[in-house]
Amino acid sequence: MRFQTVIFDLHGTLVFSPPGWGEEMDAEVAAALGAPARDFVREWGARGYRRTIGACASPGDCIEEVCRALGLTVTPEQIERAVATRLACIRRNLLPRPGAVDLLRRLRDMGLKTGLLSNCDPDIPIIWPDMPFHPLIDDAVFSCKVGMAKPQREIFELACRRLATPAERCVYVADGAGDELETAQSRGSYAVRLRPMEGEPSPEGADRWHGPAIDALPQLLDLIQP
Repeated sequence: MRFQTVIFDLHGTLVFSPPGWGEEMDAEVAAALGAPARDFVREWGARGYRRTIGACASPGDCIEEVCRALGLTVTPEQIERAVATRLACIRRNLLPRPGAVDLLRRLRDMGLKTGLLSNCDPDIPIIWPDMPFHPLIDDAVFSCKVGMAKPQREIFELACRRLATPAERCVYVADGAGDELETAQSRGSYAVRLRPMEGEPSPEGADRWHGPAIDALPQLLDLIQP
């Protein structure tokens, strides 16, 4: 086969979420801390990139950082409750995209390796072992664990290296946020955009992509099979 490995994005690719769930989660976390919801959301949003590259090691550390910025005194119990609230909300709202699990099984049956490359907060590595994709992914690279994020070339190179696959024998499938497809393509991989489902927003900049694209994950097989 031309390809040896297929690497997937997580958010907007293997999973989707109901509209507005993030705002609801932030409000629930703020309530658990006794923080003003608007102020908490503002400070939480301002630190998004820091969380993505692992500047705070755990969800609790991330929450404590925001509380300090707000001048809010909280107890360890409140932090623990806020973390539990956040993790429970993420578990409820990260829903497998139609066809995702079956596609991963098909790829492995075809003898292909599978990988994950996700820009994410420290919550995701915690819940990852409980997700249905976990036993079907050979290696997962989380930005918050490796200290860099897409679209940096180095994180794509790391993902291929950990899967022992040359870039030109990798397929990268994603929703196209933040020039990730362009970066994957520039380093030799076959990049494929997964278009949003009906009612799902398109990531900023994704519509600039003019390369291969699919409307549903099972369609990937038509592009990569000999």
